[in-house]
Amino acid sequence: MIEKLYGDYYACCDACGRELDGTSDDFDEIRDRLKAEGWKTTKLHDDWMNYCPECAKKLLSPGPSEFAGI
Repeated sequence: MIEKLYGDYYACCDACGRELDGTSDDFDEIRDRLKAEGWKTTKLHDDWMNYCPECAKKLLSPGPSEFAGI
């Protein structure tokens, strides 16, 4: 998630809570830093979810059970 706290934006992983280092007063800068550091962003219903590189590998790649019955 990207949140604003005391005038600055910060980001943390929606799965494990890991925080992106540093903050910024510019939302686009935080979003660009997430991309540059390998974080993945996806929309779940009406919310944007951000996942650190480690969690993104686990959550966004299909597991063997998802191919059962094909």
